[in-house]
Amino acid sequence: MNKEENDYFEKYLTIRRKHTNLLKKQNVTILKYKKEIERLKYLLTKPIRIENTNLELTNILKAVCSATGIIPHDILSQNRQRSISTARHLFCYISYKHFGYCLTEIGRYLIRDHSTVINSVNKFQGFLDFKYKEEVKYYAQCKNILSISS
Repeated sequence: MNKEENDYFEKYLTIRRKHTNLLKKQNVTILKYKKEIERLKYLLTKPIRIENTNLELTNILKAVCSATGIIPHDILSQNRQRSISTARHLFCYISYKHFGYCLTEIGRYLIRDHSTVINSVNKFQGFLDFKYKEEVKYYAQCKNILSISS
């Protein structure tokens, strides 16, 4: 093989490797979205049951969901992903600080213990104290949606 053929062959192998890697990434992304679609289909066919008919807490939950982009089922679930737990902390913080709900009532709504709600309120207060950009933005959006004055 001469030098030109060798360069061509190396370029071909490099491009083929990149193409294979892109196909693998595409397949992983497709699988991820298929799982998410299946999860959302399940949630549509079997919605969560809200035994608590407290409309004010439900409105707070809807405001948090619209500000964070997380569905109510995930906030009420046991999921511990950072974005979901942050939304849950925000819900607890607003319910406790701005609407004056007691910790046990918030805990009953979330199907959690009052000590978990205390932790959530303190955690979100820490986010606000240290001015975490995303959390402060969500908080401001929720205050705007719920018409809470500063």
